[in-house]
Parts: sequence; structure tokens; C-alpha cells
Amino acid sequence: MSRKGELGSEVFYDEESTVKWMVYGSNQWISFDDAQSFQDKLAYQSSRCLKGLMIWSLDLDSPQFQAMNDLFGEKAMADAVGDTSLSDKDKEDLVDDLAAYTGQNCFVAVGCASGGDKDDAYSTCPSGYTSVALAHDPWQLDYHRPLAQCDKGEFHHVCCPTKHAPKNCEWIGVPERNVFGCERGCGESQFELTTDSYRDPKGNAVCQTGRISVSTSPPISPEY
Repeated sequence: MSRKGELGSEVFYDEESTVKWMVYGSNQWISFDDAQSFQDKLAYQSSRCLKGLMIWSLDLDSPQFQAMNDLFGEKAMADAVGDTSLSDKDKEDLVDDLAAYTGQNCFVAVGCASGGDKDDAYSTCPSGYTSVALAHDPWQLDYHRPLAQCDKGEFHHVCCPTKHAPKNCEWIGVPERNVFGCERGCGESQFELTTDSYRDPKGNAVCQTGRISVSTSPPISPEY
């Protein structure tokens, strides 16, 4: 408790209710739990055969998990937490799992595709990747540079890892009715994979001004 060092602060404890509070600054008070009140609460829980308890809120605990240590004891916490360091492989797996939430492993195929037999390795997604969207005149966002514009009827594949691909890709910023030009952007909880100066991935309609975005959502839950 950071206020304990203040002049005139006093700590009080009611054993029957297991409530601990501190008075400071003559007219301010804070109620809190520590090892003493936690252990008394555990004793009460055991005496009533209660099956559980909770702390609100764990994210307010100190970086040293002081509240958890006071509740369970340092030895129990050490046994429960153990070594939390990650191996190099675990780190790589974690980065791959989280990539679906950032699109960091997605890219736009360099070559133009037509969807026919002439499409080669430069115009298609490699093994382990899936095409999540098509674009006619896209940007390679990671490198902040445009790719070669395809001929009309051709397109670029937007490729993401199959195992950790984002979901629900959609074009954002296509003008409606009499609105002039395109306006890139993202919907709620979406992120941008690339942009395009055409409203149609095969080049049938140009934006005139601005660009549209391929925006997407992460999967519902990470695959840990």
C-alpha cells in the first residue's frame, strides 16, 4: 500500500468481517486485503465448505503478484508459475499464432494472375498460404511501394498463412451512388492488408481519386 508511508496513516482490521482499511490524510480511507485478511477469508471459506473464491481484480495486482502471494503463499505461487521463459520454438509459434491478429505475415503476390494455367509461382500464393483477397493495383504495405499494375482482367493475390489467416476480408471505401472517388479505411476491429486504386480487382472500374482498402478481421479466438 503506497499510502502507508504517509504521516498520520493508520491501519484497522475487523477480524469478524475480515475487513482491513487504512485512514490517511485525516479524512481519506482505503479498504484492502493483505496476507492477514486473505488467510482469515480462506479459513472462513473452509469452515463453510465453500468451493471457491475470487479476487477483483487480478490486473490491479502488483508486478510482483503481491496479492496472489498473500493469498496462496510464496511457495504455492512458485510451484504454480514455475519457469515462464519461452524456448526459441515457442517464441516462433507464438508470433505465428498472433500474426492472424496483425496480418504481419500476409503479402501481395508480385506477379499478375489471370486464374488460368499460365499463372506461375510469382503470381500465386506459395504452399502454406491462402489467397484471402484479389487486387488490381495494390500496394505492398510492408515496403510502402506499389506493385506493377496488371492488365485489364488480371489481378494480384493477397496471400496469408493458411493456418493463421485473418477472416472476413472485405473492400472498404468503394464509393456509393453519386459519391466521387474512393476513401480507404477499416471497420471496427479490422486492420488493413493492402490498398487498391481500382474498385474492381480485374480493373473494370477505377477510383478516379483515392484508394480502397482490403480490410479484415482476426479469427474469433487465437489457436494456442
